Amino acid sequence: ENVEEIRILSLDEQGIYSSEPILFEDIPDYFGAAFKPFDYLSADTSTIGTLEVGVETASAIEFEDDRDWFAINLQVGGEYTFTQSGGDGDGLLSDARIYGIYSDEGKLIPGTQNDDWAHSGQSSSHENSGTNATYDTDSRVDFLAPETGTYFLSVGAYDDSLATGDYTVNVQQDLVD
Repeated sequence: ENVEEIRILSLDEQGIYSSEPILFEDIPDYFGAAFKPFDYLSADTSTIGTLEVGVETASAIEFEDDRDWFAINLQVGGEYTFTQSGGDGDGLLSDARIYGIYSDEGKLIPGTQNDDWAHSGQSSSHENSGTNATYDTDSRVDFLAPETGTYFLSVGAYDDSLATGDYTVNVQQDLVD
């Protein structure tokens, strides 16, 4: 059975409860910007999301400003290539962005962010979108692990206010150009 509305309980100044129906589609408007749908992949080191080298992982950006974090164990000196791909179809993330690779302490490792991976001969910036240049809206980061341990990949959408949808993340070893 599909539930189309919920009831919100309110307590007035005189201590009397009342309830009003709210349609699911109106919940963000009712609660305002503070409302966030449930997101099972947290945007910190407590995430339950995991990655394995050579295994493609699928997930979704479900709401505005959503970030998904994934834990992965890497070996010192290992050269890794992280990619995030969406697509142009219905329900797919139209413009993927890697927000960075983080240490086991949750600190951003400089130089590990990417938006719009440039293949050879392509532009890699949204500033060029008004020209004839073409670019890939997938994201890629090449990373040399400085030590053995757990790292965290943070991914999301390029335009947080507009983009939601499904995406895949892949990690390969020894593909750094």
